[in-house]
Amino acid sequence: MHQALLPSESINLSHNQPKPHRLAQPNTAHLQHLTENTTSPDIDTMDTSNNASKKPTDANYRNGSTKQTPANGTTNNGNTSSQNGNGTVAQNGTVADDATHLRLLQEVFGAANKSGSLEKKMLTPAVCRTDAMKLWREVLNNNRYDGLRRIQLRWCAMQSAGAKLLADGLGNSCMKGLETLDLMGNEIGVSGSRAISQLLAPGVDLDSFQVQDSRSVLAAFEHTERIGCIRTLILSYNCTSDAGCGYLGKAICISNTITRLELENCEIGDNGCKYLRRGIERNQTIRTLNIAANRFGDLGAREIQSFLLRNSSLAKLDISRNRLGPQRTMEIAKGLTMNRSLKNLRMNINRIGARGAQLLAKMLINNHSLEELELSYNEIFNDGVQVLAQGLVQNHGLKRIVLWYNGLEDAAARQLARALHQRSKQAHFRNDMVQAIAEAQPEYFFIVDNANSASNKKRRDGASEKETKKGGGRGGGSHHSSSKAKPRPHPETYPICEKIVDYVPVYMYFEVDLSHNRRITKNGINALLEVSNSESIAVRGLKDLLSRDRREREIAALAKTSLY
Repeated sequence: MHQALLPSESINLSHNQPKPHRLAQPNTAHLQHLTENTTSPDIDTMDTSNNASKKPTDANYRNGSTKQTPANGTTNNGNTSSQNGNGTVAQNGTVADDATHLRLLQEVFGAANKSGSLEKKMLTPAVCRTDAMKLWREVLNNNRYDGLRRIQLRWCAMQSAGAKLLADGLGNSCMKGLETLDLMGNEIGVSGSRAISQLLAPGVDLDSFQVQDSRSVLAAFEHTERIGCIRTLILSYNCTSDAGCGYLGKAICISNTITRLELENCEIGDNGCKYLRRGIERNQTIRTLNIAANRFGDLGAREIQSFLLRNSSLAKLDISRNRLGPQRTMEIAKGLTMNRSLKNLRMNINRIGARGAQLLAKMLINNHSLEELELSYNEIFNDGVQVLAQGLVQNHGLKRIVLWYNGLEDAAARQLARALHQRSKQAHFRNDMVQAIAEAQPEYFFIVDNANSASNKKRRDGASEKETKKGGGRGGGSHHSSSKAKPRPHPETYPICEKIVDYVPVYMYFEVDLSHNRRITKNGINALLEVSNSESIAVRGLKDLLSRDRREREIAALAKTSLY
């Protein structure tokens, strides 16, 4: 039977635990069922109440509803502050967190000013968010950090508002020494791109500035050695879009310090390429441009062609993953034909096919300044490599070509081997060796024309006498120092260098990388190895063809054929 409690016991229990919910007039059967399945309810009730008074339950810990008693023993009422799961204070918590983050930023910026570099790993995630950027601006506005050279804040979810605050602070604090700004993957958008672009052209209103008026604007900076200070700007994966490229193009037109600009996967279309072209063709300091993984079309390819024809400083261009195809490749090849500054071109994953390879081969016949060409994942196949090999025979500038994942076979490898062997017989490489041998002993193989030097001396003496008569009192030799005759090959000794080259194999360095072309077998590899082992040609990039995974695939293929 259900044991009844004394009045005193029931009063004690009421203080220790809340009253349970009572059933409304339970019947006898239900009461008997409770009696059979319940053992000493008074003891269980007392144990539960004692445990509840000692520590919170697991459910409370999981729900996060447990409130800790303050260290001074006071209870948490409505006037005292409680701590939540994020470590912030519920009341006046913003002030406490801002003070903590402010101290952290001051310490980090002080250390970065000494080392010259500020990276994301030096900060906590909470300090890198958008709402904390106002603290960055406060720290930068109140202090000078001229020793800070490099800032790298990748994937910090800064967004446009945070980029504006950061640019405002950097413009007031670090514009004398900052050289590299890396904000990859921060979703800064158009407005954030405008704020960052302002760092490249300080003092210029980019909203009202027109590229056609660049000469009048640059006249105001006539006595300024540097316009801006940033040399490397990385804004990849930031949704810059065409409007953001409009601000960047204007800033590039003004800046004379920018050397590297990366805008990979920034949703740049045809208009964005037009805005960038306007700035790049007027800029003579930029050397590296990355616009891979964007969405420009035929018009964008023509804009790239235009700045390749007019810019004389760009040395490295990455236009991979843009789905160029043969048509857009033709536009870019036209620009490369007359270009003499580009050294490295990356066109991976563009599906140019054999037709695109043919267009690039024609470009190589006329362009001898390009040194590295990457054409991986382009579905070139053997036909494309055959026409590329024909272009290599008539080219003497290219030193490296990469053809990963193009479905090549042994025929392509043999064709490249024959082309490299014929290429080494060009007169260009022979003349280079003759010049190198002669420059080793210039006093023996070169002479300075005495007649020209004597006439130049008479002119200098006559000019100095005239200036002396006029009372100038200065010699005229310093003005004619540049008229010194250049050395020319000695007519008797220089032919010796040419005879020496007849007995010495002409050296030509070339690197071909055919990795990850599964159909190239041992025969194709041996054809390239024969060329690379010769005394006159050095071929690199064959190591991966004999890599471990390739050997494992061959062993698996042999094991599979042995089962039949």
